Order: sequence, then structure tokens, then C-alpha cells
Amino acid sequence: MVCINVIAQPCTPDVNLPYTQGTFPESIPEANRNVAYSQVIQFKAPLDTNIFYRPLNTTVAVKIDSLRITDVLGLPPGMTYKCHNNACMVNGGQVGCIVLEGIPTQAGGYPLLVLTRTSGKLKGTPPFPDIPQVQNDTNTRYNLFVNWPTGIVQIVEAGSIQVYPNPAQSYVTVEGDFSGGSQAILGVYDIAGKSVKQIPLSKNTYKQDIAIADLPAGLYSFTIQSELGLISKRILVR
Repeated sequence: MVCINVIAQPCTPDVNLPYTQGTFPESIPEANRNVAYSQVIQFKAPLDTNIFYRPLNTTVAVKIDSLRITDVLGLPPGMTYKCHNNACMVNGGQVGCIVLEGIPTQAGGYPLLVLTRTSGKLKGTPPFPDIPQVQNDTNTRYNLFVNWPTGIVQIVEAGSIQVYPNPAQSYVTVEGDFSGGSQAILGVYDIAGKSVKQIPLSKNTYKQDIAIADLPAGLYSFTIQSELGLISKRILVR
């Protein structure tokens, strides 16, 4: 009897992506603290591309051999990433994927960088020889927002900081004591976890109005963070 161990792929590349190259989706959904999270990101390698090649001092066409995910930076504590294969790599024109997964243990906004390295061949121009491998490093940015399951973070003393009104239209008022600890920062994130505002809060003002008339209507997470703690509240903007 022959035993075969089958190891399931963490994710399945979507060969029907209607794109010639790139990383998809453009944004990722938010997560909840201490709740399992999983999000697949697809990437497709181009067949060829143009780069500025210094030895030739010109822009040249490069035939793509492979595209590889080299790292994902900025993940929340408790989360990691896995690729569809061990090399985390696809050939030119092919599709691969990674999955962001885990149980985030700390709430807040996390800017992520998905680092990629593209390798290809360059046809030389006399007196330069053929270049067997040309590499180009790029990155794709995402914002992952980690909520508390209740929607309100209360690391600081309950009721010590308030954000109102809710719903809001042209402004929100932040009320609380910010005189202790480090500079408090108000971060505003849309439903996809994308940062849309980062505003330092005055240490000497108990009440501060924040203009939001420029925000499209929708649900936003307003997060205030300093070394004293963090509090977050969802506000509906009309």
C-alpha cells in the first residue's frame, strides 16, 4: 500500500483574472481583534515590461521570467501570510496568490506593503552582451484596520474620551483629556480599512472639532491612539 500525503494550498490562483498584470483586490476588508481573519490577494506577472537600464542609458523591453512575493511588511501581531507554493513565485503571464491570515491581537490601523521582485531577460545591444537576468523590485500598499469586536475600543478609561455626533455630516467633535502621555493622533479609516485622515490632537484642548465635509457618505472608524491607550468608534457620515 502506498500512502500519499496531500497538502492543501493555502489559496488557489484565479486563472480567470480579467487583467494582464498587477495585484488584486485594490483594498482589503477590516478585521476584528482576537477573531480569525483570512484574505486572499491575487497577483499576476506580466509577460514583458519596460525598465530604465543604466548600462545602456535607455529604456529597454524585458521579457519576464518570473514574479515573486518577497515579503509582506506591517502585519498586525498574530497574523502572517502564506503563498500558493513554497517559492511564492509564478512565471511570466501566470497568476499566483497569497493569503493573509491569523488572529490579530492588537486593534488599530496597519499600513501593509506587499513586496515583489520581477526577474527577466534583456537582449543586449552591441557592445553590451545579452543580460541573462534583470531584476526589478516593487511594492503594493494596503491598509488593514483591526477593530475590537464590539466596535468600540476601551483600553483607556471608559467614557474618558467621546466622539460625536453619530451620524455626522460636516464635523465630529472629539472630547477628552489629552494632556498626559504622548501626542494623541486621530486616524479615520473607511470601511475597507484605508486611512483617509491622520490628525494630531491638541494636548491643551479638551474639545476639538474635526472637519469631515470632504468625506464621501459611508461608515468610518475613528481611532484615537497615544501611549495612554487607544479608543475607536464607528461613525456614520452622511
